[in-house]
Amino acid sequence: MDYVKFIYRPLAARAVRQVLVGRNRARQSPDRGRFTRADVDGLLKAAWLRYSKDVGKLPPEPTVGSRMNVRLACFTMSFFNSLVAINTDRGYAIELVADAAWKVYHLWSTIALGLAFLTPGKTTSLAFAVGNRGDHQGKVSLRFPFNAPGYPHRTRSRPERNSLRCRQVPNRGLLP
Repeated sequence: MDYVKFIYRPLAARAVRQVLVGRNRARQSPDRGRFTRADVDGLLKAAWLRYSKDVGKLPPEPTVGSRMNVRLACFTMSFFNSLVAINTDRGYAIELVADAAWKVYHLWSTIALGLAFLTPGKTTSLAFAVGNRGDHQGKVSLRFPFNAPGYPHRTRSRPERNSLRCRQVPNRGLLP
C-alpha cells in the first residue's frame, strides 16, 4: 500500500480544488475560461495516474521520511506535467503548483498543530517531532521527516540561533 497516496490524496484534492477552481486556465487569456471542479478532478486523476507509473522508478530511500518526501516530489512533478499536458504555460503551471503546495502545507500544519494539542505539558507545541526530549531549543523535524540517514546533516547550536546543514538531499534527479 502506498501510504503517501493514501494520506495525501484527500489533502491534495482539497488543496488543489481550493486553489484552482475559479482561476483562469491561462494567466493572460481570460477567453480560455476558468478551471472548473471537473477540470481539477481530471487533472488530479491524470496526476495520480502519472504518479503511479513513475513512483516505481524511484530509487529506494533509507527512511520513511525521505521516502515520503521523494514520493511527494514525484506527485508534484506529476501534477505539474498534467497541467503542461493541457497546454498550461510552464510559468503559470509552476505558479499553480506552488500555490497548491502551500495550501497542502497549510492543511498539514493544521493537522500537526492538532497533534501538538494532544501532547500537553511538552516544552514546545511541536514536541512530538523533537529528536532530543531534553533539548529546549526543539530540533523540530530532525526526527521526522528530515532524519538521517535519509538526510545526513550537521547541526550547529548557538545561543542566538540553531542551524541545520543537509549534506545530501534525496533524489535531486526528479527535476527536469
